[in-house]
Amino acid sequence: MPFTVQKLQARIADIGLVVESASVLVTPVYVAPATGPMTPPPATEDGAWQPLEKGHMYGVEHGTVWLRAELCIPSVMQKQPVALHLAWDTTEQDWGLLVLEATAFLDGVAIGGFDYRHQVLLLPERASDGRYHTLTIQTYT
Repeated sequence: MPFTVQKLQARIADIGLVVESASVLVTPVYVAPATGPMTPPPATEDGAWQPLEKGHMYGVEHGTVWLRAELCIPSVMQKQPVALHLAWDTTEQDWGLLVLEATAFLDGVAIGGFDYRHQVLLLPERASDGRYHTLTIQTYT
């Protein structure tokens, strides 16, 4: 699929709609240590997933962890382009946050990545179908 000006213009229009629309906080969020490469623990595994509250530290030094949340786009946002904004504190004193990288999955399928320069990800159209989806994000801490 070649890259064209028309495709770029369509994506810019989609991103504009997302930026100018309502936002929804995705909660609750759970965290679990990685058990293998690109494989989150099953959602039903007892004790693997722990609640993660805003502002709490998570993970281990130089380790990979998973974040998980159920995602259901509200009816007023369905059938529209929807973006996920992964926000974290970044300061010059905490160089680790400045080089953070993460990979996002929707229902087990990779949909994109995040880093300190790319904190917004346009979700696939199927994410705004009104159904519940499992959002998992693998991140290195």
